[in-house]
Amino acid sequence: MYYWRRRLPNALASWFHRRHLFLSLQTSDPNFARRLVVLLDAKLEEVVTAFEHSEMHLTPPQVDGLLRDVVTQHLNKLERLSAAAKSFANFNAAQAERDDRRAAWAYGLLHTQGSRAVVRPTDETQMSAEGMTAVEIAAVQDHLAMLRINDLVPRARNPAKLTRRQQCACQRKQFGVGAGHLFSRNVDGACAI
Repeated sequence: MYYWRRRLPNALASWFHRRHLFLSLQTSDPNFARRLVVLLDAKLEEVVTAFEHSEMHLTPPQVDGLLRDVVTQHLNKLERLSAAAKSFANFNAAQAERDDRRAAWAYGLLHTQGSRAVVRPTDETQMSAEGMTAVEIAAVQDHLAMLRINDLVPRARNPAKLTRRQQCACQRKQFGVGAGHLFSRNVDGACAI
């Protein structure tokens, strides 16, 4: 089972009366988990932004419910899509598996490189070693572009507005310093990488 855990900014932590948000993703599938993490990070970013601009009119239990709804709605959507796809006579399980592998690579690159992720030569080599074709590798790059175009990737805030501590946290994360959890990122200020 996969879980999502994020550290809250200090002001939001005191409002929540806890330092971290922790939520079960209700799946043991790493591909589903990666997709859910991106959606939850985006939703949390909306909450943090609203709180910082004094536009927060929700209680902590309502925010918790909002995040749980993201998980439930996405899992229900995936189940419906899966059932619909499998009901077609020309459903191709191998193609569906290749599509999932491309999506997993895209989310993995977002995790390691941040919101401006691209397919690097080393990534291409590894994808080729896993049996992916040049067309499939190009599709990973296209998937990353599609996620950015549709605002499904949390973006970094304006660095000029970050405190010195927050800038350091962003730089540590950008250069891969420190261990993290599945798609973890520093939220102890404003690092939406």
